[in-house]
Amino acid sequence: MNSGDDAGAGPNAPEAAPAQEGARPWWRSPWTWAAGAGLIVLIGMGTWLLLTHNEKKIVTVTGTTTTSSTSEAPTTSRATTTTTTLVPTKVTTGPTYPSALGRNLIPWEKVGAGWTVVLYNPCSGPGGKEDPVYYLVDPDGTRYEITTVPFGFGLPSYELAAGCLTKGGGAQISGLVLDWAPAGAVALLSTGCCDEVNVHLLDVRTGGVTKVGGNLNQYGGACGSGLTRPTGQQLIVCNEQNTHGFLTRYDREGHPRLVLAHVGDLPSWLYQPDGVRLVVGTPLRLIRNDGTVVRQLASLPGYDCVAVRWWDPATVLVRCYSHATATSPAASRTALGLVPLDGRAAHFLTPPTTACSTESCRYRNAWRVGTVTVLQRYEDRGPQSLDVLHDDGSISPFTIAGATGGVGGVGEHGGRLLVVHDGELVSVDATGGNPRVLVPRVGSAQGVANASFAE
Repeated sequence: MNSGDDAGAGPNAPEAAPAQEGARPWWRSPWTWAAGAGLIVLIGMGTWLLLTHNEKKIVTVTGTTTTSSTSEAPTTSRATTTTTTLVPTKVTTGPTYPSALGRNLIPWEKVGAGWTVVLYNPCSGPGGKEDPVYYLVDPDGTRYEITTVPFGFGLPSYELAAGCLTKGGGAQISGLVLDWAPAGAVALLSTGCCDEVNVHLLDVRTGGVTKVGGNLNQYGGACGSGLTRPTGQQLIVCNEQNTHGFLTRYDREGHPRLVLAHVGDLPSWLYQPDGVRLVVGTPLRLIRNDGTVVRQLASLPGYDCVAVRWWDPATVLVRCYSHATATSPAASRTALGLVPLDGRAAHFLTPPTTACSTESCRYRNAWRVGTVTVLQRYEDRGPQSLDVLHDDGSISPFTIAGATGGVGGVGEHGGRLLVVHDGELVSVDATGGNPRVLVPRVGSAQGVANASFAE
């Protein structure tokens, strides 16, 4: 008995037909070759389809971020690239506007000391109603338009009768930049005039402008406002009441959060860059950002002093008035001084002036430009509004090449002094030469109205 593959074979099984002469084996048949070729093609196509099915190009868009990823089977590796596409922003053009880039191109990883927020007034004369524009300017003069504000922004209607927003007399330009904090990409603007002064926050990243609510003058008349440090998340506001001042910290909605210090009739404040401590006065004190007094600071003998700016990380530049007439600085003796933070004695930077009835004999600011000390006068003396303080105490004019009108110092960076003159923001070297125009005055525009510099 047979089983398995032998089943069906036996003595009575039909005999196989004998092979015919000349017959081809099956594997040499053209039909076999054709079928094999077709099978190979099908296998190849199947393999290709399988591979391409597993290689997918997936593109997803969320807001302004585009992400492309490629997945290759059967491996588990995954290659991913991410590209952030910034939406181009509007740049204002016209016969009285300088060229600029959109704010979407601002290299925020580089923004910091030496960068300036500028208010530019394109108004070309009486009756003009061109919209002012804010620029962010790097130390080399690359300009990025932040936003424009409507003609007459923040001004009461009676101030707009003259049409063109001028820098003094008649109609006024509004929206001056009081302060700006690069770490928080926010600037503080002052709008309105007279009894209708308000402050707004300018988001430098988006160009959005938001009015600060609340009553910032709850303690009486305003004597100044600025941003906290390092990011400008809150405001510091000076209020006056009966010749006494209060420094109060407000949130962005205008709610008072903390009275930091009571100050005299010459209020001032100056934050350290990290925002942990600040110098307030008068009298001069170093306090923490919760109002706790760290120490009293020295003053020039016989003077009351206000903080102006950081001379170096451990020293404050101060402007001082003699005690006898501190409430009437125009008739007092004045001087610039340097006050160490560690409590050591202060010393004069400029010689004290004699009493004067005008502001022609006093200085309000100073910068160290390389090895040169440059002093800023109070009054506009045209191109001679700046002086040089020599090591022997003598003073000589600091002349800006090409300046014809008044010169106002803005800040120092990289051994160069930034100044505003003739409607332009310009940087010069320690001799007043080699000028670089950072923001030009174009055509008949009034040009740069004011600027806030990050130190």
